[in-house]
Formats: sequence, C-alpha cells, structure tokens
Amino acid sequence: MKMSELIRRYGDDKVQFQNLDQCATDLNMGKKGTRITFGTEQRIDLKGTEQLGLVLWLDRKTVADIVAADKEQDADVASPLRSAPARSEPSSSSDLEWRASAQADPGERIIERKQK
Repeated sequence: MKMSELIRRYGDDKVQFQNLDQCATDLNMGKKGTRITFGTEQRIDLKGTEQLGLVLWLDRKTVADIVAADKEQDADVASPLRSAPARSEPSSSSDLEWRASAQADPGERIIERKQK
C-alpha cells in the first residue's frame, strides 16, 4: 500500500506529524547510518506510544518548493482582500471562519469558507 493511500483512508485531517529537524535532541553519524533521538508529546504505555509513529523521508528541496508554492497560492488568494477595509467579525454563521493572516495588514482579517 502506498503512503498516500494509507493517509487518504485514515483521513488527512486526522494525521499529525513532527519534523525531525525541529524535535531532534541528538544526531549521531555512525559507520552504519545516523542515529536520531527525538522528543514527542505522544504518551506511552506498555504497548508503546498511544498512536503509531512512522518515519517518512522526503527530498528537502522538493518539500521546500511545494511549501513555497503553497504560500504563494495562499498569498494570491488573499491579495484581493488585502485592499479591503478591516471588517467586524461575522455574526454566528457556522460556515464562516475568521483568522488572522500574516499576509494581511495589521488589524485586517480574512474570511474563509469551511468545507462541510
């Protein structure tokens, strides 16, 4: 089974991940490979961690390119709203979500539609 199929069946919104660059506490290069020690918030019991952890290796440059393209796409979507004046928060409409945006001017908020 491919990893993408496993994640699709499990539910993309249910998957948690940790970047080893950000949680590694020790990296040791040996003759047979690298030993990486890292911390996690996952709780343990006699069977191991509560949730199964998998190590997935991806090309750094490809991931950086994908993340940069995604940020550009988010900026392109947000840019028409950037010139709009700041708005007050909506009344209790359950299909709208307000979020502060690093792309927006201070005090400006962007409305996003939640998919149900």
